[in-house]
Amino acid sequence: MSAMLAQLLSYGATALLVAFLVSAGAAWALVASSRWHLHRTDDHERHLPQKIHQGAVPRVGGIAIALGVIAGGGVTMYVLGQAVPSFRAMGLLMGAMPVLLVGLAEDVFKGITPRQRLLWAALGALIAVQYSGIALVHTDIPAVDWFFTIYGVAIGFTVVAIVGSTNAFNIIDGLNGLLGGVTVITMAGIAVVALGVNDTKVALLAGVVAASTCGFLLFNWPRARLFAGDGGAYFLGFSVAALLLLLVARNPTVSPWFGLTAAALPVCETVHSIWRRVERRMAATAPDVGHLHQLLREGLLQARMLRAVRAYRAARASGDAPRTLRNQGFRLPNGSLAPWLWILHGVPVLLGVLVWDKTGMQIAVFAGFVGAYLLIYRRLAHFAHRRLIIHYDPATGMVARTHKAPCAPAPIRAVVNSFGETEPPAVSPAPAPAQSPPHAKTRDTTPR
Repeated sequence: MSAMLAQLLSYGATALLVAFLVSAGAAWALVASSRWHLHRTDDHERHLPQKIHQGAVPRVGGIAIALGVIAGGGVTMYVLGQAVPSFRAMGLLMGAMPVLLVGLAEDVFKGITPRQRLLWAALGALIAVQYSGIALVHTDIPAVDWFFTIYGVAIGFTVVAIVGSTNAFNIIDGLNGLLGGVTVITMAGIAVVALGVNDTKVALLAGVVAASTCGFLLFNWPRARLFAGDGGAYFLGFSVAALLLLLVARNPTVSPWFGLTAAALPVCETVHSIWRRVERRMAATAPDVGHLHQLLREGLLQARMLRAVRAYRAARASGDAPRTLRNQGFRLPNGSLAPWLWILHGVPVLLGVLVWDKTGMQIAVFAGFVGAYLLIYRRLAHFAHRRLIIHYDPATGMVARTHKAPCAPAPIRAVVNSFGETEPPAVSPAPAPAQSPPHAKTRDTTPR
């Protein structure tokens, strides 16, 4: 028994290594050849409020992740003694293809509507449910489980869960390394629980996805030379949902609520984003800067600014301050923010792994995370949504700061003055709109 386990671990390590190397090699090839495809694969919508990166970066990292998963999955099938992939494995792969392809089409052609992406994600979910048998048929709550005995309810709920996870992982893809780190943590939790119930297939598949994501992370964190894009985010979100459902379908002792604790951060971020946009009467697909990772960035940036101002005042009092206060020290590296959210996401995953078979405890862990998420969000929103304006007068050496509450969240970089100026930069008035001649026909350009 021990010899067989050692052999399995040895072959499993080979599968993970293959997935990592193939993903990293494909990511390197995409970065090295970017001059030939960057005109297509770059993000051309940098004017949107949620865009914080600078420079041209390819958005097709999903290709590298998918190639790594396919290569590692092939080795996994060989390890398990299956020369031909199992029916369930092929069902998962066939279901992931529409999700990956529609995401890549959006990354390259930029013309796929949100409705079309949802339909393709639903198609992939239906394929996976039909051919892999991953429909969720119980929730361990008797009053709810009765509805799952009705034909179509379990399938419909499973499809909605997969589509939701697919979009949830796309929503959190806003910082260098955030999407990849959250995926690796979630897959690690799935693998540990799978090993606890002696399900080596799910454990190896989860490990392969994690290893392939790590290969991509080499080029995405801390400095981003490649983005996952919609294709990569959709593929990873689909993979997480599919493996969680497969784990529960193959092992009824695993609580179905483990899926919520294993994907706690993406789930909370998605539900809260929907609620926030409904409350503000915004379109469901309208971009904004109200996500938790965006508030964290602005809050940490303001905290760094305040510390610099206090240090400058102390140095000024002792006569050691420079003549000008420069803002180079206030730049916040994008890659320095993701580890904070990795820790936040890792806590419910760890607790969920410890109580993987106890539904009541799983619900308590998820409810506790929701409370902590809302508390952190409110504190960050209160701090980060205040516009901090700093004025420096080189004649007197005085540093003054004022707070102005904007009507809507705005990036702090747009309102922080350049230090060293004697006065705030003048704001030129907006040009008056051209007057149309009487009875002239005008085209309505209001966004729909």
